[in-house]
Amino acid sequence: MKKEEKSIFTIITDYLYQFKVLFIILLIVSFFPNLVKKIYESYYEKYIIKILLHFDKSFLSDVILIVIITYIAYWTYIKLKIKFYLKNTYVIYSILIIVLYLIMRICYKDQLLETFFLKDIKYCDFFVIVGFIPIILKLGIYLKNKKSNIKDKDRFFLSDEPIEELTEDILNRKSMSAQVVRLIQKRDPDTSLSIGIVGGWGYGKTSFMSFVKSSFKDDSKYIVVNFNSWLNVSINSIIIDFFDTIEKSISKHSIDVSKEFKKYGNQVLSINKTHITESILNLINLIPDDNLSDSFKKLNTLLNEIDKKIIVFFDDLDRLQPNEVFEVLKLIRNTASFDIFNYVVGYDKEFLIKSLEYNNIPYPEKYCEKIFIKEFYLLPITQSIINEYIKNKLSDFLPEKKHEIEGIFNNVNVLTILDEEINIFKSINNIRDAKRFIYEFIIGVEQVIYDVKFEDFLFIKLLKFSYYDVYSLLFNKQKYLENNENAFSGEMQYIHYRLKIDKESKRNSLRDTFENSYLYFDLISLNIYNESQLKNIVSICNQIFKLHNNLNVSSLSIIYGDNYFKYFEDEISEINYKASDFENFIKSNFIEQKKIIDNLEIEDKLNSLILFLYKINVYNDIISKSQYENFVRILFYIGSLNSDKTDTQYRGIDFDILRNSINNYENLIVERFGYNNISELNQFIKSILYQEKESYYFEIDFIKYLYTESTQYNTRYNNILLNKEEVIQYLFFCFDKEVPKIFGIDNRFFNCYNLCLLPEYIENESGRLIKSLTVLERNKEKMLYDIIPKYLDEFLLKCVILEEDEHYVGEYTGKVGLPNKDPLKLFQTYSNFIQYLESDKLIQSINNESEFITEFIVFAKEVDSKKKFIDFNFTYAPAVEKILKALRDEE
Repeated sequence: MKKEEKSIFTIITDYLYQFKVLFIILLIVSFFPNLVKKIYESYYEKYIIKILLHFDKSFLSDVILIVIITYIAYWTYIKLKIKFYLKNTYVIYSILIIVLYLIMRICYKDQLLETFFLKDIKYCDFFVIVGFIPIILKLGIYLKNKKSNIKDKDRFFLSDEPIEELTEDILNRKSMSAQVVRLIQKRDPDTSLSIGIVGGWGYGKTSFMSFVKSSFKDDSKYIVVNFNSWLNVSINSIIIDFFDTIEKSISKHSIDVSKEFKKYGNQVLSINKTHITESILNLINLIPDDNLSDSFKKLNTLLNEIDKKIIVFFDDLDRLQPNEVFEVLKLIRNTASFDIFNYVVGYDKEFLIKSLEYNNIPYPEKYCEKIFIKEFYLLPITQSIINEYIKNKLSDFLPEKKHEIEGIFNNVNVLTILDEEINIFKSINNIRDAKRFIYEFIIGVEQVIYDVKFEDFLFIKLLKFSYYDVYSLLFNKQKYLENNENAFSGEMQYIHYRLKIDKESKRNSLRDTFENSYLYFDLISLNIYNESQLKNIVSICNQIFKLHNNLNVSSLSIIYGDNYFKYFEDEISEINYKASDFENFIKSNFIEQKKIIDNLEIEDKLNSLILFLYKINVYNDIISKSQYENFVRILFYIGSLNSDKTDTQYRGIDFDILRNSINNYENLIVERFGYNNISELNQFIKSILYQEKESYYFEIDFIKYLYTESTQYNTRYNNILLNKEEVIQYLFFCFDKEVPKIFGIDNRFFNCYNLCLLPEYIENESGRLIKSLTVLERNKEKMLYDIIPKYLDEFLLKCVILEEDEHYVGEYTGKVGLPNKDPLKLFQTYSNFIQYLESDKLIQSINNESEFITEFIVFAKEVDSKKKFIDFNFTYAPAVEKILKALRDEE
C-alpha cells in the first residue's frame, strides 16, 4: 500500500509521544539546572571518582583502546556495506549521549583522565565514538538509498498494490464508486450504514474501495479508518486491533471520546475471556461496572458530539478463517449500531456464505442482508481488458517496441475471434497476475532485448509465468528440437530448427502439429494440467515454434541458428549463482569443479552454471590448454549426470554447444591451445570417452549425433575429430561395457540394441542425400543370438502394440499390431523379423525355453500379410494381461 502522507505537526506529535520520558527529562534539565547539577555532583563523588581512582593511564591501556576502536571501525564498515538497519530511536539516544558528554567534557575537562600518548585526548572520549556509530550507519544508509534512487529512477517499476487513484481506473468503475460515495453522503446523519463490495479474487475489490476512500480523503466531515483484519493471528487479536485502530483515529479529534471507546472495547473483549482474566481486569478497573447496553448508549452520545462520520474500510475478509469471518461480522453488527459509523466491506459472497454455514448459521443469506444494507457486485474482468492492459503497459515501458507489441496483440485478437479457446493470454485472468507477469517479463527482457525476437521471448516467458513445468522441459533442447530438413534444404536446414515430431503418432491427423510432438507427449505424461490449460499451452507453443508457418523465421527467432539459449539467459541470476563464483569456477581444477557441480545439483542451481558455460566462447574466453581441457571435461561430466527430472537417463548438455567447443575448424583449437597436432587433440577427446564409468548413454548419443551430422551434405561441421572407423570402434567398446549390465528388456537393453546401428547420410541414385542406418554386424550378431534369446518372451511381448483411436487421444480400438520402429528397426521389415524367429540359429540359442514364440509367429505373419492392425485372441497370459490393462487404464 502507498504510505499515508503525514503533516509536520503529526510527525512531531508522534515523536513527542514516542519519547515522552526523554522529553520530560530534557524539560527538567532545562528548567532546573542547579538541581540536576547537584544530583550529578553527588553521583560523581560517590561513583565516578571512585572508579577513576582505580584506573591508571598506561601504554597497554592505550593499545587496548586503539584495538577496540579499530574493531568498532571495521564492524561499522561491514554493517555499512550490508546496509544494516537501525531504528530512528537509536539516533535520538545517540545524539542525547553525545550532547550530555560534551557538556560534561566542557565542565569537567581537568578532572577527566587523559591518555598515555595524547594529553588532549581523554579516555572518556571513547563514548563519543560509540555514540556516533548509529548516526554514521543511518547516514550511510540514507546516502546509499539516495544514490540507488538516482541510478534507478528511469528503471521499470510496476506496483502489485491495488490502484488508488481514479485516474488509474482501467476497469471503468468510476461511476459505480460514485454511487457508493453518494449513498454514504446522503445517508441520514443519525443512522449507520454497512455496504458490501462483492467480487471474487482478483476482481479489483481493493482498488474499487480505494476509489471510494479517495473521495473522503480531504473531507473534514469524515474520519476514514483502514482495517486489515487478516494481519491478526486470532479472534481476540482481531477485536483488540479493531478497537485500537479506531481509538487512535478518534483520539486525533477527542481524547475523552477515544478513552470511552477503548473502555467499551475492553467490555466487548471480556466476552471472549476466561473468568480468571475477567476478574483480573475488574481488579485493575479496566472493566467498568456499567453493563454493555449502558456503555453503548453513553458512548453513542459522546460519539455524536464529535460531529463527524466514521467510515471503516474492511478489506480481504476472504483471507480469514471461517470462524474469524463470523466474529468480524458480529463485530460489524455490534458497532454498526453507533449513529456515526459506516462500513465498506470487501468480500467474496460465496466464501462468506460458506463461512456462515461452517458456523452453523441458519439462512446465511438472510444473515448477510441484516448486516449489509446494500451490496455492489463487481463484474469479472474480461480477457479483452486484461489483454489491452498488458499491451498498453508493455508499450509504456518499452516505447521502442510499441509497433511490434501492437502487431503481436492484433494477431492474438484475431486468433481469439476465430476461437476463444486460442486466447494466448488466457492463463492470466486478473489484473494482479497481469502486473506480476509484466514485471517479470520486463526484468527478463532488459538484458536480451536486442538479441531475441520480442514475440518469441514474450511467449516463452508467458509459459514460464503460467506453466513453469512446460518451461523447464524446454530447457532440454536436444530432446525436443531437431534440424528442420523438411522445410529447408542444403545449408539452411542446419540453422533452422523445429519440434521433434513423433511420426507414428495419431494424436492429430495433421502430422506436423504440436499435439504430435515429443514435447506434447511428455507434457501429457506430467498429468498436472486440465484440458483447458493444455489447449492454452498448445496455442502458445504453436506461436513459439511456428509449426504452421516455419518458412517465415526471423534471424533472431528461437528456432534459428544458435539463438535458443539466449531465451533463457535471464535465468542467470545473482541469487542462484554469481558471476564472480563462475570466474573462480573456471579457474579451478577439474576435481574442484566436479565438487561445485555436485553441490549445485543438490541445491537445484546447476542450470544457472550451465547457462554461464553456454556463454563461453572457447576461442576468446579460455586462456590456457589446461583450462580448455577442464572446460570440455566439465561439459561431458554435466551431460552424463544422472537425471531424475525427465525420462532420459542423463541430464544432458546441448550437443551443438559441445560440438562447437571441440570443433577444430581451420585448426583453431590446435593452434589456440598449443596442441602439437590434431592427433593430440584427438587423444584428449578419446581419454574422456574411454574412461571407466557406470553408463555411456550421453557419450553414445553425442558421438552418433556428431558423426551423423558430419555425413550430411555441405555441412558446416565436417571437422569431426573421430573418423567412421574410430566411431564404430567406440560403439563396440560401449556395447561390451553395457551388455553385462542387462537384466531384462530395460533401458540398457535398448541402449545396446541401438549400438547395433549407426545413422548416417548417403547419396541415392539421383544424388540426393537420404538418412540411412548402417548395421554394425559384430554388435548385431551378439544382440540377436546372445542377448535377445535370454529374454525372448519379454522382447516379443514388447513387440505387441495396441492401435490408438484416431478420434480419441489416449484410447485404443482393441486391435493389435507390430511397431514400425523400436524394437524392430534392426530387422527393417516384418518378414526379416519372422525369418529371424524361425531360424535354426535362434531355436538353438533359446533351447526350446520360449512359451510365446509359436503363437507370436502366427500373429506376426497375419499382421505382415494384412499390413495393418488386426483382431487377435492371444492365449499367452502376459499378452492378454497387457491388452486388458491398456483397455482398463483408458477407462
